[in-house]
Amino acid sequence: MLFWAFLFFLDRSGTCAAGFSSFPQARMPGSGAEQSLLSLELPVPDQAAAKRYLGLSGSGTFRLGQIDADIVIVEIFSLYCPRCQVMASRVNELYRETEKKSPQGPRVKMIGIGASNTAYEVEAFQKRYEVPFPLFPDQSMALSGRFGAKGTPTFVGLRLRGEGQPGRVYWGEGGFEDPAAFLAEILRLSGSKP
Repeated sequence: MLFWAFLFFLDRSGTCAAGFSSFPQARMPGSGAEQSLLSLELPVPDQAAAKRYLGLSGSGTFRLGQIDADIVIVEIFSLYCPRCQVMASRVNELYRETEKKSPQGPRVKMIGIGASNTAYEVEAFQKRYEVPFPLFPDQSMALSGRFGAKGTPTFVGLRLRGEGQPGRVYWGEGGFEDPAAFLAEILRLSGSKP
């Protein structure tokens, strides 16, 4: 009973997004492509593999638009979100799909932002669910708010390079059923060939 009360609290507090679909509707709150998202600053990861994956070096901070990719998929998640936990294996499969597509087409990278999570909580999520891409804490929820996330998981697709205006091309809450179809939708919306 306590578990269901906890889930009800999460849904009522806005921490977890409502429902699953084959993949979320492409909704974009706010106006325009929002190039300002590309100027968001995150800490450069300490791990060499994460730096290589993102195409970064050094220390300090980096802007989202500096990631060495044509498209970035951002997952806003929370360690305490049951839907994020359920989606973890699908999100990892999405990562594997991006790795398969990248040599032949647009370079797609992924990052995760832990809404209201500390560095310790983000690390715990990464270890528990064997997340292969870099995750960043957002204890204050300042980053999550800039992405328009009201619940978790929320997915955001950003075009960094290629044809068209750089900025947000996709926004959706909830989960997706088929990682390959979800990636194809992100590529379609970004103007890239799947």
